[in-house]
Amino acid sequence: MAEENLATETDIFQQQKKTIETLQDVLVQKQALGPQIVYASPSPEPTTKSPNYVMWIGIGLGFLILTRKVKL
Repeated sequence: MAEENLATETDIFQQQKKTIETLQDVLVQKQALGPQIVYASPSPEPTTKSPNYVMWIGIGLGFLILTRKVKL
């Protein structure tokens, strides 16, 4: 049982070691190519907030209801 666990841990270690070496090789190749062109989209212009017409209509209706004289 201990031998299987040891073998599994070494396999995982070897796999991780190969992955790290591969990534290091890719980084070295990228650096050898020189600077890369980076395309960036221009920042969007700030948008203005539209007026909240529903709120103003509600305030107006509320004002009319409160100021209206009640006829009985």
